[in-house]
Amino acid sequence: MAFRVKPDFSAVWASLGDNTKPVDSYITNGWESVKPPRQYFNWIDNRQDSAIAYLYQSGIPEWDALTDYEGGAGVNSYTQGSDGKVYRCLADNGPNVVSIGAKDPTNPLNSAFWTVAFVEKSAVDSLASTVATHTTQIGNGSGVTDPAAWRTALSVPSTSEAVVEASFTGANQSLGTDGFQKLPGGLIIQWGKVTRTLGAFSGPVNFPIPFPNSCFSVTNGNSMYSGPNSLVTRTRAISATQFAIEEDSYGANGHGNTASMDWIAIGY
Repeated sequence: MAFRVKPDFSAVWASLGDNTKPVDSYITNGWESVKPPRQYFNWIDNRQDSAIAYLYQSGIPEWDALTDYEGGAGVNSYTQGSDGKVYRCLADNGPNVVSIGAKDPTNPLNSAFWTVAFVEKSAVDSLASTVATHTTQIGNGSGVTDPAAWRTALSVPSTSEAVVEASFTGANQSLGTDGFQKLPGGLIIQWGKVTRTLGAFSGPVNFPIPFPNSCFSVTNGNSMYSGPNSLVTRTRAISATQFAIEEDSYGANGHGNTASMDWIAIGY
């Protein structure tokens, strides 16, 4: 079927002519044995044209207390409230609905009968803007009003926590057998294990990294050899880059054996 052309209602029937409203009994019963005057027909046609022109103009009619509205599964009346919003009927109401009566949709007490049908575009735009802002905040944390709560929820450390963590990791440490740990205040701890042939010490022991300023001390964790005749080792000639080992032997029982010594150095 071809789409119908919208009629032109710029001119409403009998809007300038003489028309007379029939009595209500004529309206409810229709024409029976009475020959109606032309003014009645003008009034009827005028009301019909006016109603159609009104619907063209308003789109959705305003709420009034004379109309019965239906609401329920699959059946919903729509109307404009005095606040300019469009409402959808949730439950039957109106002057002819027994024990209910007319329910103005703009009255908050009538929420069981009416609900706002459409969201205002400005509200949608505002929501979209808020979502966009929150998306950015979730993505990079910018503009978060409660950074502490945000970090806690995402298990993200604060800037100061991250700085402290970074100061103890990465290039600030080496956790091998020979290694070091730089502390935020400038103190450096280094450690290692040296293996030598007893009685034939040669060459210095180099630190894993040079101390920028100086080494305070180097402590050996154990003697390199212990037997019936003890042999004791000591550190000496300490510099910012290395130290030497001195052997103090009380007998030659350990000479020629290969043994290890743990050491730890502190400096800055």
